[in-house]
Amino acid sequence: MAVMIDNHVVQTAASSFAIGTDNLRRIESAFIYDLDRGVDGMEPSSLKMLPSFLDLPTGREEGDALALDFGGTNVRARLYHIENGKAAVLRESARRLREFDRENALLYDYTSSKTRPEELFDFIAGIVKEAVSGDTQEEYPLGWTFSFPARQERVDQAELISWSKEIAVPGVEGQDVVRLLREALERNGLKNVRIKAVVNDTIATLVAAAYSDEKVTAAAIYGTGHNTGCREMYVRDKDRPPQLLNLESGGFSRLMRTVYDLEVDERSDRPGAQLLEKMVSGRYLGALFTNVAALSVRGEREEIPPDLEDRLGFTAEDMSRFMLAEDIAEKRSVLAVKFFPALGKGFSLDRAEIAAFRGLAEAITRRSARLVAATLSAIVRHNSETGEIKPQTIAVDGSVYANMPGVARLVRAAIDELLGEEGKKVELRRLTGGSGFGAAIAALM
Repeated sequence: MAVMIDNHVVQTAASSFAIGTDNLRRIESAFIYDLDRGVDGMEPSSLKMLPSFLDLPTGREEGDALALDFGGTNVRARLYHIENGKAAVLRESARRLREFDRENALLYDYTSSKTRPEELFDFIAGIVKEAVSGDTQEEYPLGWTFSFPARQERVDQAELISWSKEIAVPGVEGQDVVRLLREALERNGLKNVRIKAVVNDTIATLVAAAYSDEKVTAAAIYGTGHNTGCREMYVRDKDRPPQLLNLESGGFSRLMRTVYDLEVDERSDRPGAQLLEKMVSGRYLGALFTNVAALSVRGEREEIPPDLEDRLGFTAEDMSRFMLAEDIAEKRSVLAVKFFPALGKGFSLDRAEIAAFRGLAEAITRRSARLVAATLSAIVRHNSETGEIKPQTIAVDGSVYANMPGVARLVRAAIDELLGEEGKKVELRRLTGGSGFGAAIAALM
């Protein structure tokens, strides 16, 4: 028989991604439970609640500062001039951690298990050097957005707990990444660059948003990866002031997972880790779609490649283009780009199959938004010590929130569904590129 799609598989999968109000409230409560235990340092809690050793900025920080942003895809260095509450980027340099040529041949890869730590950090130092135009005389404070779970004892030190976002460079976990970068800067002649602060991207986004909005209490990264940071609204240890906390919420694990989630987790570099991130972030949304698509293909054994899932490889960007496509022909062509190389030019999709895949893409996206909303609602409730929710702002940065069709609206709706009328007190503020600016502010604090 010809290769075809089993619509029942696609539709059943789509229905399994649905989360009703009752289950959404259970997830919110479970997140609050882990927040409570994390604050008290109790086990078990799937939230690390890492201290940043920073509080909110005053809004009066000024001067020239470097911002280094090291995330899951790119490394970017910017030289900022900050004055009178405004920031200007004087110079910038950015490169991808992994690059291919036009023929899709790998040029370099600083994410793999074959990369030595010195190679990775010299690569980063070279980008910083470009941002200061090779200036080795003037002293530059540097704030570093380090978007991975790290254990800190002060603001200018950070011991990597574990890589995420499929980075697998050995010999870095358990090490002080500030020391590794400082040594690389010195090897590259940049002894004049002083690392003043290392912050997670969520903390940097929180600092950036709070620089101009005193109501900001939390920030979320909702893009390639996922994480949330918040300010302690009340401190149980009265001997210290409040600080900003990196929740490492991508590791939240009190979740109801589908068989498709289990498969994606098993195929990842770190099975059992970052479970929420694997259900909501851009790096994994396409993998969920791909997993269902591969399971839905029917035909003779010899007609279906054994590595079909690897060959399909739908991304979150593919899903976004598919959902945004205006007519059936455009939707078919978006899917065909991945299906044709895997199954041959003779394979085709009819209207019913395309409709089933659209329902699947929307269900995966909707679940992602509702899960993120439940965690944000939980933070709002947890930080309301008296039970009264005060007017506040949550800043959100990231490609999924900004670009996936309907995501921002779905997050807003789910928060209102959970908080009711009090949800109106919570403003969601979209922030673009906030982590770099926040790192520069942190270097001047």
